[in-house]
Amino acid sequence: MNTRRSRARIATGRFVCALLIIGARMGESASPAAADVTDALQPGGPTWTALARAEDALVGRCMRSHGFEWRDTGDDASSDIPDCRDAARDDVVRARAVGFGLFDLFGALTEPGMERDGPQTRYERALMPEQRARLERALVGRPGTLAEIVLTGGERIGLHTDGCYAKARRKLYGTFKGFVAATQESQSLAVAIERDAVADLRYERAVGSWRQCMGRRKYAYASPTDAEVSVATRYQLEGRTDHMRALEIRTAIDTARCSHAADLRGTMAALRVEHASLLSTEQRQLLTKIARITASALRRARMLTRYAPSATPACFESA
Repeated sequence: MNTRRSRARIATGRFVCALLIIGARMGESASPAAADVTDALQPGGPTWTALARAEDALVGRCMRSHGFEWRDTGDDASSDIPDCRDAARDDVVRARAVGFGLFDLFGALTEPGMERDGPQTRYERALMPEQRARLERALVGRPGTLAEIVLTGGERIGLHTDGCYAKARRKLYGTFKGFVAATQESQSLAVAIERDAVADLRYERAVGSWRQCMGRRKYAYASPTDAEVSVATRYQLEGRTDHMRALEIRTAIDTARCSHAADLRGTMAALRVEHASLLSTEQRQLLTKIARITASALRRARMLTRYAPSATPACFESA
């Protein structure tokens, strides 16, 4: 995985589309349509994917102007693993094909023949040391351009303000502050909404229904996450075997079926909408700001690159 890539890209994948719709509707109504938000909350969804790929396309143009190849399209297998595994948990078809995604993940971690490095990582590894240093300067700028950003909630992060990444982000989001708001500030709101939704008794009841469904199938997991973590722990103890592969797929399918039966995804989507409407005035204003910035970034993505939202979330394009 390209370690320079902003970690916010993966983290934001679950929430940025939801924040876009919730924020855009906030000015119209305190209760956006739950169905719209449910669709937009798909991990690796169209909006997030379009912006991620557009950013990479702009970075690529900049890097080629410095004499370097740029083979990173936002599709490195390793960077896709978290989102596609989460989507698979609630989709029977995907679960039947890849389980939780753990068999391939453990292969990438433990077997030299299954490296999941993307083409850009392999390209950089083949460069001479002085070439890699030049590439690094072109990508993230001169030394001393790492700025400390203080977010609304008081959290401090470091981001490069020079180099091709920073230039691409300014071009796509309008300003560097716009990029920070859309990809960093959004997380404090997402975490607050998610925390309140998970603690809601209605979600606890839905998880309880999921547990009952799984119990009828002879499982004793506390939640879908517990099911995946338990299977991952067994991989660590027993290794990457055909037996574990079959166990993972069977467990993932049952997890997905019970998730559908308990309507976990729909319940969470509706609760996110409701709890978003209960944010403070300042938070709602920030949410609306993020929605405007993201919408403008999407328009620029269409004009500047060939990437635009499609109807199919990235995780299911090949399902």
